[in-house]
Amino acid sequence: MLLAMIMSTSAFQIILFSVLVIYSTEAGEPKFKCKEAESQALLKFKAGFYESDVGFLSSWEGRECCEWTGIRCSNKSGHVIRLDLSPSTFGMDDGYPGYNTRILGGNFSFKLVDLRYLSYLDLSCISFYEQNSIPSFIGSLSKLRYLNLSYTTITGEIPPQLGNLSSLQILDLRDSFKWKKTISNPEWISHLSSLQLLDLSYSDMSLANDWVRAVNNLPHLTDLKLSYCDLPSTIPPSLSPVNSSKVLATLDLSGNHFSTSLLIHQLLFNYNRSLVHLDLSLCSLKGSILQALEDMFALEYIDLTGNDLGGSIPKSFGINMTSIAFLSLSNNQLQGSIPEAFGNMTSLEYLDVGENRLEGEIPKSIWEICALKTLRLHDNNLSGELWFAESSSRCAHFSLESLLLENNQLTGSLPNFTLYPSLKSLWLSSNKFNGNVSESVGQLSQLETLDISKNSMASVISESHLSKLFKLLSLDLSSNSYIVFEIPSDWRPPFQLDYIRLGSCKLGPHFPKWLQTQKNYSELDISNSGISDSIPSWFWNFPTMVTELNLSSNEIWGISHDNEQEVNVSSIELISSPSLDLSSNHIGGQIPPFFLKMSTLRLSRNKFTEINSICNISASNLLFLDASYNQLSGELPDCWSNMENLEVLILTNNKFSGKIPFSVGFLTRIEALHLSNNNFTAELPSSLKNCTELIVLDVGENKLSGPVPAWIGKNLTKLVILSLRSNNFYGSMPTQLCHLENLQLLDLSSNELSSSIPKCLSYIEGMKEDGFPDLPFSNESILLMWKGAVREFKNLELLKNFDLSNNKLIGEIPKEITKLIALVSLNLSRNNLSGEIPQEIGRLKSLDALDLSNNHLSGRIPSSLAQVDRLGILDLSRNSLSGKIPTGPQLQNRDAAAYWGNPELCGDPLPKKCVHEEEPAISEVTEDAHGGDQEDDDGFLNPGFYGSIGLGFVVGFWGICGTLIFKKSWRYRYFKLLNDIGDRIYVVMAVQKAKLLRMIRSYVTDMRLAHDWVHVVSNLPRLVNLKLSECILPDVVPPHLSLVYSSRFLAVLDLSVNYFPSASILLWLFNYSHSLVHFDLAGSLPNSSFPEAFGNMASLEYLDLQCNFKGSNIPDSFGNMTALTYLDLSLSNLEGSIPESFGNMTSIAFLDLSGNHLEGSIPESFGNMASLEYLYLKTNMLEDDNRIVGSLPNFTLYPSPKELHLSSNQLNGNTSKCIGQLSKLEVLDISNNSMADVMSEAHFSKLSNLHTLNLSSNSCLVLNMSSDWIPSFHGLESISLRSSKLGPHFPKWILTQTNCTILDVSNTGISDHIPYNFWKSLPNLESLDLSDNEIRGTILDKQRFRGPSRLILKEIDLSSNQLEGSIPLFLLEVVSLNLFKNRFSDLNFLCKVHKSPYLTFLDVSYNQLSGEIPNCWSNMRYLRILILANNKLSGKIPASLGLLRKLQTLHLGNNNLTGGLPSSLQNCTWLIIFDVEANKLSGQIPAWIGKSFAALVILSLRSNNFNGSIPVELCRLVRLQLLDLSSNDLSINVPKCLDNITAMKEIGSEDSTIYWPYEVWKGALQEFTSLGLLKNIDLSSNKLSGEIPREITKLLGLISLNLSRNNLTGKIPQEIGRLKSLDLLDLSNNHLSGRIPSSLSQVDRLNTLDLSSNNLSGKIPTGTQLQTRDAAAYMGNPELCGDPLPKKCPGEEEPPISPGATEDAHDGEEEDGFITKGFYISAAVGFIVAFWGVCGTLVFNKMWRYRYFNLLNDAGDWLYVTVAVRKAKLLRMIKT
Repeated sequence: MLLAMIMSTSAFQIILFSVLVIYSTEAGEPKFKCKEAESQALLKFKAGFYESDVGFLSSWEGRECCEWTGIRCSNKSGHVIRLDLSPSTFGMDDGYPGYNTRILGGNFSFKLVDLRYLSYLDLSCISFYEQNSIPSFIGSLSKLRYLNLSYTTITGEIPPQLGNLSSLQILDLRDSFKWKKTISNPEWISHLSSLQLLDLSYSDMSLANDWVRAVNNLPHLTDLKLSYCDLPSTIPPSLSPVNSSKVLATLDLSGNHFSTSLLIHQLLFNYNRSLVHLDLSLCSLKGSILQALEDMFALEYIDLTGNDLGGSIPKSFGINMTSIAFLSLSNNQLQGSIPEAFGNMTSLEYLDVGENRLEGEIPKSIWEICALKTLRLHDNNLSGELWFAESSSRCAHFSLESLLLENNQLTGSLPNFTLYPSLKSLWLSSNKFNGNVSESVGQLSQLETLDISKNSMASVISESHLSKLFKLLSLDLSSNSYIVFEIPSDWRPPFQLDYIRLGSCKLGPHFPKWLQTQKNYSELDISNSGISDSIPSWFWNFPTMVTELNLSSNEIWGISHDNEQEVNVSSIELISSPSLDLSSNHIGGQIPPFFLKMSTLRLSRNKFTEINSICNISASNLLFLDASYNQLSGELPDCWSNMENLEVLILTNNKFSGKIPFSVGFLTRIEALHLSNNNFTAELPSSLKNCTELIVLDVGENKLSGPVPAWIGKNLTKLVILSLRSNNFYGSMPTQLCHLENLQLLDLSSNELSSSIPKCLSYIEGMKEDGFPDLPFSNESILLMWKGAVREFKNLELLKNFDLSNNKLIGEIPKEITKLIALVSLNLSRNNLSGEIPQEIGRLKSLDALDLSNNHLSGRIPSSLAQVDRLGILDLSRNSLSGKIPTGPQLQNRDAAAYWGNPELCGDPLPKKCVHEEEPAISEVTEDAHGGDQEDDDGFLNPGFYGSIGLGFVVGFWGICGTLIFKKSWRYRYFKLLNDIGDRIYVVMAVQKAKLLRMIRSYVTDMRLAHDWVHVVSNLPRLVNLKLSECILPDVVPPHLSLVYSSRFLAVLDLSVNYFPSASILLWLFNYSHSLVHFDLAGSLPNSSFPEAFGNMASLEYLDLQCNFKGSNIPDSFGNMTALTYLDLSLSNLEGSIPESFGNMTSIAFLDLSGNHLEGSIPESFGNMASLEYLYLKTNMLEDDNRIVGSLPNFTLYPSPKELHLSSNQLNGNTSKCIGQLSKLEVLDISNNSMADVMSEAHFSKLSNLHTLNLSSNSCLVLNMSSDWIPSFHGLESISLRSSKLGPHFPKWILTQTNCTILDVSNTGISDHIPYNFWKSLPNLESLDLSDNEIRGTILDKQRFRGPSRLILKEIDLSSNQLEGSIPLFLLEVVSLNLFKNRFSDLNFLCKVHKSPYLTFLDVSYNQLSGEIPNCWSNMRYLRILILANNKLSGKIPASLGLLRKLQTLHLGNNNLTGGLPSSLQNCTWLIIFDVEANKLSGQIPAWIGKSFAALVILSLRSNNFNGSIPVELCRLVRLQLLDLSSNDLSINVPKCLDNITAMKEIGSEDSTIYWPYEVWKGALQEFTSLGLLKNIDLSSNKLSGEIPREITKLLGLISLNLSRNNLTGKIPQEIGRLKSLDLLDLSNNHLSGRIPSSLSQVDRLNTLDLSSNNLSGKIPTGTQLQTRDAAAYMGNPELCGDPLPKKCPGEEEPPISPGATEDAHDGEEEDGFITKGFYISAAVGFIVAFWGVCGTLVFNKMWRYRYFNLLNDAGDWLYVTVAVRKAKLLRMIKT
């Protein structure tokens, strides 16, 4: 710093004072010898030091202590007056005192008190570890004028005795964060009247409330340093200026947290004339304290770094405060521009205003400050060009040495640096500089750092640019893709660089030879630099201190090295952590052995073929090895013991085969092991259990087999990611996996796992907590199945995934899984799971994806699922779910495909409405013809209620209700608020309001007000038959019932389908326990426990209790009802086991226990039920495991059963042969269990009456009948043996069942031919399913049978077999023919049929069809769906396809079709789906598509060779919901008329005519039964130009918009936020510019966003939808900044988007004119008056809440649609 600055601070005064003290006492030789007492005191002090340190005091011997090191005595008296053991005494002062200079350690001796004449005591930097506080005796050294105990490790309270040192002038007690001294009462400081310098930095003064008064009373204080002291912000009532120091020059309060700035203002006011040095950095100051400095003319040093100062910089800084030499205002919130008056601060040497929000140009006057050495303006929003001084006329030379301007918006070319020859550091990165690099840079001979990276410089770098940079150490020109190096091959640069960063510059095609001259660099980055050469051998002799070598993303094709001696292997061994990155090149062959000397080796995406070099080294320091995406093949070498230090191994996506070698288990330090996407076989080696440090284990996509090892859970306890997906693992999931407490991603999908899901999964703590641990490969990626597609993930912070899909798991979904509350994705699809979805599923609030599809789940969808408000993907399709879909926007606002395949499911969004819907339709006047909605009789419906609601509605309508109609975002937030309040009250009061508000299915008599009904019927003495079903009876029982007049003859009582909240009604019912014969209480006691007293009703013969008793066990006393013949306990949530006492009911004929949660075995006592005919035990949890021994009971004891329904349980074990003795059995259904048995003829020997046999979904069930077996039954009508084992031969006994109408033997292991007489033997077949077998040969043996003469078959499914040959003509007589995935090669049979009158569905996709498509489709005129995709068809599309006028779906994708689209297709005017993707079609897209296909919903022309423009006629396809023209050669602009496609404007609309569409969606083939929410536009990978039309933002229903990989320019439309339904938006790889519209952050359903590789700029708008994404979504936009990018924008002014903020300046949808002062007044009045009338009822009444918001949704949608329709009509009128 300047000498003037030094003179103005206490530093000069301290030095001067010290010199005076020393020389005033040391002049001449001492006249007296050292005093004995003082000598002994010093020796005692020495004795307290550690022996290892006393060497520094070796001179402390003898009696003459005045000559000892650090000791000075008085010339006059001989007394010791100076003791200095600071580092400077021993010549070890580096100018930075602290613990790094500590050389002595020991104890603080009390003997120092004998040095009574001591005036100078410096014990700084001595470790007094055993000293708890500063010794109080120091306060008795009254002559002390200098005391320094800084950095002494002494803690504790500073003794107040120090206040006795009245002569003390300098007190230095500073320390560090670790060793803090404490000052609770600073009163003693005020007694140090001579004090000039006080330094208490890093002390704890949090309780020193009076510190300001204490220091204010020190009249001579010049330097006050209290940094990091936790100072309180207490403001004294008044500060007396009488005794206060008027000479205070230095004030350092940095690092304190002041809650108010008033204290600082008061201090500055007191010392405004004297202060020279002011440090208030990191003080949490707010507001505009800068104005308080305007009159402090003496200030030369100001540091306000790291506060929260706002406003603009006052101009007075450059007008009044011209003496400032150091000014730092960095890291604040300053706005506006830099004042031009800054140029008046001619003494300024250091200026830092970086990390603020400053904007505008840099004032020209700053460049003319002659004294300025350091200028830091980084991380702002400064713009404009740089205008350096044009001449040095004002000064001899400019002193600028360091210039930091990075992370701004500066533009233009670089200026001439000639006038700034002193520059040492030049940081200009991350701006918008363009143009040439000035050759004047090469003249800066003092330059050490040059960084112009991340700009748009376009320049040819020659020798002259670098000619005189003799001192250059760091060169960074990276990320300037237009910089080209044209330097001669023999050029020798004048510098030796430490850092070389030239990534993305053009250095190639040859390898730069000048690098050979650089001998000192530690980092080299020449990635993506266009090098297409081999790496020369000299390159490997790199400097010994190198830490990083990055040559990635080039076209390097080889590595030159003659032998390993040429490689500087020795140097590699000397350095600590060299890293080599050669990824994304073309290097092939074997991986060189010397590569393995590195610590980090990245070789991914090359052409390496061998890795055997690991066997050629004895030891390696390698920590990280990535050789993924290469061509490595063969077996993995078995010599990994040489790589014992390896922590990360990535070998994914290669061609390895064979076993995983045993030696991999020697990698005991391995933390991440990636072996996925190879061809590894056999089991996981047991040696892997030694890899106990593993955090990531990924072996997915291989051919590994065997059971999942239990040792994974026992030994690999640190696992966070475990992926075994897509292998052949079988058996059960080991419960030991539950020991993996840190696990956050478990993927066992696509294996052969069976058994049930372990309940212990709730022990996995990692899936219960938010956040993600640090992984050993933070920059690496992992491939995961996510939302139906394999995706690459790099940011795993929020990824909590549980995937068991595509296995053979059985049983129920354990409730315990709902305790994993941090789960983001749960996929259990494509299994054999049964039971109900756990009611507690709503606990999983973080779920983004839930897939339970393709199982056998039953029951209702839990209402709690509607509360999972983050759910993006939901799929419950293809189960057996029933009832109404719960009400809530999370469940209603999605595609109906999420629920399809559940026949008993109803309600929105399914087209099937609930006939007996529990929620009646909303009406404006009344809800029911019977007098209103009586269900809400909860105390609010009274005259006062109606009065308040009327008044509240009138006053508050436009304040509350009106805004909710017009402002959708407020509506959803208000709805969520009421939901939360309602749920909280529900929990506190423990009431079940929702149960009380249920609507009954239909009314016969409404008796809800007949409170005395029990008393009335009790007084009917001859009553025999009483039926009060569905009467809404109240649960009122008189306290005392007189039985005098009670009927003793009541035999039949029907109280079914009422609702009794409690079981008190049974107190009355049990009065008739001796007379009742028939009792029906179905659905009337849903919340009661099962009463024991039922066992007393001995006369009962008929008892129906279905849909009752929540979570109860069946009492043993139930068996006392021995007269029962009919018992129905189904759907009652019963738990526990079936009582053995059931065997006492020997007369029972009908028993239904289905749809419960029963467990255990079927009791053996069932054998006593000799009269049992109908037994229903389906959909329970019956199991036969190690706890309860037993299988199916012995049915020989009751030979009467006619129907046995035992499906969808967990039955296992054997199927008893006694079943075969049930001669009366008609229906046998044990499907969907885990039966494991070999069934023979004995199991069916006497089943002569059997007509229905269902053994399906028992994968371990084997039917082993002899080939000549003829069953005793001949009348089987339905045979379902799916997923049982029948094969390999075709079961001939089936051919004896001539009455069979339904035959399903799919997935049964048949690998035989279809018998020649099959079609003749089963003449009554209507439905045939032989799919998923290995049936080979032809469908029909024509030499032995020509086909049936009469065929009534309607549906034939032969898909997924190995059938070949010709397709018989008789198959074309069916309605639906599915030949998907076989080996058929010929379609010419179509030309041989005269007419096919019934065929409407034909699927021959995924076969081996080749040649041209036959041109004889006129015979198939009734065809509606034709699928020929994924074959090898070639040639042109035949013109006769245009004769299929009723065709609705045409799939010809993934073939080799050529030519153009035939014009005859325009006759297919019924087409709804038109898919010709992935062919070689060419020409222009026909305009007639838009003219003729008026009904088209899906149009896919992707991946062809179509050229020209997109015809505007496509805009006529008003019903189009999916438009895919991607991957063609289309050019010109995107049509503006796309907003005419009205189907894409509607949210959730659906077309009822589409009943079987399917399409590629999010990377996977998915079936959509309803296209209500499938709205997609994909124009990616074309050559489209121009801007994105704003009209596209009117397609409000769009779910996916992909315009990536084109040449689009201009800005993203500001109105993009209108597309509220968007789930995917991809605009990457274009030339879009400008800012990202802030309205995009309001698209709250957006799951996938990619704006990468454009020219976007500015700050990423604030909002969770944009900030919580992977930064990859924004990469490749150099001028883009803000979260989640690492590049920050401290100068951005864009405020966070509030929930109610306007979405966009152009989005008129939200600016509705209601937000005025009157609006707020009326809203307030309306809220107060109507709260209990409207809002209150909505809080307490959940059903009203849903209806109210449905009404508002409907009103808003109706209003929008009405306006849109009329607008459209008006536009059409104008056009015509």
